[in-house]
Amino acid sequence: MYPVSLTSRVACRLREWTGLQTRAEERATGGAVLVYHGVLARVRDPILDLYAIDAATFRSHLQFLVRRGTVVPLRTMVERLVRREEVPRQWVSITLDDALENQVTTAAGLLADEGLPWSLAVPAGLVDTGRSIWTYELRLLVLEHWPFPNIPWPFEEGGELRTGSAGDKRAALRQMLSYLFAKVEDGERMAYIDGLIDRCGRGDFLGRIADDARFRLASWTQLRSLQHSGVELLSHGWRHRPQNETTGPGALAEEIEGSRRLMGERLGQAPAGFALPHGVSSSETPELITRAGYTYCLSTQPRRLRSGADLRHLPRFAGEYPLAVLRRYLLWQ
Repeated sequence: MYPVSLTSRVACRLREWTGLQTRAEERATGGAVLVYHGVLARVRDPILDLYAIDAATFRSHLQFLVRRGTVVPLRTMVERLVRREEVPRQWVSITLDDALENQVTTAAGLLADEGLPWSLAVPAGLVDTGRSIWTYELRLLVLEHWPFPNIPWPFEEGGELRTGSAGDKRAALRQMLSYLFAKVEDGERMAYIDGLIDRCGRGDFLGRIADDARFRLASWTQLRSLQHSGVELLSHGWRHRPQNETTGPGALAEEIEGSRRLMGERLGQAPAGFALPHGVSSSETPELITRAGYTYCLSTQPRRLRSGADLRHLPRFAGEYPLAVLRRYLLWQ
């Protein structure tokens, strides 16, 4: 879960206790789209599980939405926007990004218990490859699998970072993630990560991913089963590349156009929606979204959804917070 200070937690609970939160919710306009990532029995590590939520908290979110809102399929909300109609303030749509195994098992079960519709965004090019999203792989590799006292910087002239202790590994990981995300071309980024995997033992590392439902992706068979049950599947890119200057035109087209084509081939139906990997959009993204045939594209910009919203950049709220904090967060305009 995202870190929240004790002061913020107390302030949000006080808003609930005084009724201020409920009154503010009754004045809100527009609907909301929520996005979650991993849903785990429990969150074990604040960095490895940063984007995850524990099952009990997720259940409390769903039960609150059933009591106080109206959970609608994402396609229903989009149809409203296509007609340029207002979205009722009670409406909420639930999305999950990354197509992790725990989403199609733990999360799907909790959503089914409440009878709620939801959507799942799939990094199509990674499904059934034995690999996971690159940021998950790097976190797992550095924090739990790297046995050496130092780790090379992405370029030889950059030297090495200390990884002799848990604190060293966390500090090194923060630097590496930031640099790889913003400064290293996609091909070089993947070659660097593959080199680290080879150095610490490819078979052992990929075996760890295969055995860990926190990072293991769902299979095409599981995704087809979800689709048949009524879950809307969205594209989440080809291999979850950030759409910034590190990703060239060919890779960008593969992320947007190639992923839609592959999902159409494997699932019998091409997705109507695209969820931006990392929430990042390039200047070329909107045109590629339209050209590929998507109806809409989801960002991670936290804002309520109102008539006139740009279908190629629809806002969403991250859901991985305690319920009282999430309620306050959903009032952001």
